[in-house]
Amino acid sequence: MAGLMHQGSGSRALLLTAIGLAACSGVWPFSARADNAGFAPVYALLQHHCDACHVMGMADGPWSLNTPPTAERFPQCLAAPSLEQLQCATFHQLVDEPAPGIPAWIRPSEAAASEPYAQACDPVLSFHIGHSIPEPLPAADCSAFLRWIEAGAAWD
Repeated sequence: MAGLMHQGSGSRALLLTAIGLAACSGVWPFSARADNAGFAPVYALLQHHCDACHVMGMADGPWSLNTPPTAERFPQCLAAPSLEQLQCATFHQLVDEPAPGIPAWIRPSEAAASEPYAQACDPVLSFHIGHSIPEPLPAADCSAFLRWIEAGAAWD
């Protein structure tokens, strides 16, 4: 579990550098990454594109980017540094089965059909595209998101 909660400062520095470069250049950097850097860049991608709705009080029923962990829900995230607790809770909301027989939102065995990906990137499967979001996420961001799912949707 310690490996799940720990990100090296090098990864964090790389992510902050990428975000800073994106802010200066207007380019979203996560699609350009060739490696699978775990959930941190995916969380940043979700924050960038989905945090207008997927927050507590909005579309927080299925999953939320800002639902804090509690002793009852995602207690393993309470051990994470405070800045990573929301990220950890979001990760578990997406990849854990919510109950026996109910599939997780993110399913590496059905990567392209995983609801968060399909709703953001697949105009045929999505009920969001054209309604709550005007068009699919940029192709490069969809590709990065799909690669993370296909690679096993790992924390790190």
